[in-house]
Order: sequence, then C-alpha cells, then structure tokens
Amino acid sequence: MTKNCPSFTRHQSLEATQVIPLFDLPSTICTITPPFKPKAGEVYVLKLDIGHENDWRSGGYRWVQIAARCLPTHSPVIKKCYFHAGQKNKQKSKDFEKQTFVSLVDPSKVVVQYLGNENVAEEFPHGNCKKNTKPFFHTRPSLLNKLICEVASNAETVQIFKQYTRHNSTEHTTTNNNNNDDDNDDDDDDDEDDEGNNSNQINETFDDSQNKQKKTSLKNSNLSNTLSETKVNADILSRSRNIEQIRNIKRRLARRLVASTDEISELYRFASETPNYIVRFTLIPNVVVVAFSNESMHEFNLL
Repeated sequence: MTKNCPSFTRHQSLEATQVIPLFDLPSTICTITPPFKPKAGEVYVLKLDIGHENDWRSGGYRWVQIAARCLPTHSPVIKKCYFHAGQKNKQKSKDFEKQTFVSLVDPSKVVVQYLGNENVAEEFPHGNCKKNTKPFFHTRPSLLNKLICEVASNAETVQIFKQYTRHNSTEHTTTNNNNNDDDNDDDDDDDEDDEGNNSNQINETFDDSQNKQKKTSLKNSNLSNTLSETKVNADILSRSRNIEQIRNIKRRLARRLVASTDEISELYRFASETPNYIVRFTLIPNVVVVAFSNESMHEFNLL
C-alpha cells in the first residue's frame, strides 16, 4: 500500500481566492492519483490524467453531496462541491467533510480538502446488498469506463474479470509526480449485489466441453480476488470488485439497447408518414430499420 502524500495540511476551509493559484502550480508537485482514506486536515492538489478526471470521487470513504456552486459568483472559474460523510441507514455526518474545487477551465485540475474527524466515517455494505456484509467501496470512475468498453466489445465476462483483478491491472499508484510514478458521491457506481434485479439479464451458458474449464477459471479468479482483499488498500478501487459487477454492467447496457414502446410507436408513425424514406421496418425477430433518400441514392448511382 502506497502512503498518501498530501500537498499540505490545513484545518480551516479553503477560500476560492486561495485555491485558484494552486491550479497554476507546476505539475511536478501535484499528485496524479487521489488518496485512499486520507486524514482530516489534508489537502491534495491533483493533476489527473486524461480519462481519470473524476477519480477524485472515489477514495475509500462513502460521501453524500450536500451542495455545489461555481465561484467566484460573477466570473466563475471553479466549481466547489460539499460532501458529508455517508453512514449506515442512509444517514450522514457533518463531523467529517470533503470539499472539492474543480477547475472549470481544466477539469483535470482538482483541489480536495478533508475537514473534521475521519473516525466518524463508517464502512458498510452496498445499499442493494441483501446477503453480503462486506464493506462497499466505490470503484474508480476510470476503471468503470474501461469495464463498460470491455463489455461493449462483447468480451467474455470471466476474461474481463480476470484482466481487471490482477494486482498489476492498476495503472497508477498514489504518489507525487517527483517520483515519475505513476457525484453525487452517494450514488452507486454500479448495481452491485442487486440480486433482485434480473430484467434483461444476459445469462452466460457454457456447453459441456467448456463448462468445467470456465467454472474452474472463475473459481480461481474469485479465490485470488478474495485473498487480495484481506488487506484493504487503494488497489481495491482500481480493480473489478467481483464478477457480479461485470454482469451488472452487462445488464445495464442491455437495458439501454432495448427500444421502448413509445420509441417504436413513434418510429412506426414516422415510417407511415414518410413511405419514400424508410423502405424497411421489421420488429421480429429483431428491430430492423432501413432508410435512405431517393435523391441521395440517385446521386450515389451516378458516381
């Protein structure tokens, strides 16, 4: 586990006029990865890599966003967000706060300050969890985006899970650039452990020749992941939590791909009103729409 390296400490809330100059600090003294479970009073000046701009939202604590506003009021250049520590039973505590300042000019520049008493922060399971009692940690948004891309590419669930649970799957470590090493925050980053939600679920079935091999592979991956989680550290935010997380992403993508009744009805109405534009419209076994302009086709045929 890499030790957190705060840029400085301050136990009073930062003002916008104090934060704006921090965005102009040389990148060599900025932190490129958000901290894991930082202490109260610590301030982090972050310069996040492309694709990691929202990773400051995940840091080992559960938060509830209280407010957000752009500052200064008349000529805003930063967005300030206020968070209180999330607790069990959908409660929150103002005794531990996170205040973030995001540059409106360059969102990769973020200043994060922690105030109060970090000991009031609680670990608890996901809100949708019914059986699992393990604490829930928000996955880094950058990793979630990668998982979504992998799922969209039709990669196998087991292979995605294995790829993003390896110890070296983390691309960054919490450190300072000097070493050249590399929300609402109370919203769920996925539908983890949502056992009751099986609508449009993409079931994985293996034929007899593959069944034993894939089940063994999955079992070994789960075992490896369980052993690596015995010591909770920043790595837990940068790897797939479990295979159910991948399946949940698949379910969400499947739901997005299903056209609603209203959408189909509107398309059918449009097809009826424009017979020379939509030349084919079928619903079974799949929704297929073929449309083209006669004028465009005529010009194409002349090429």
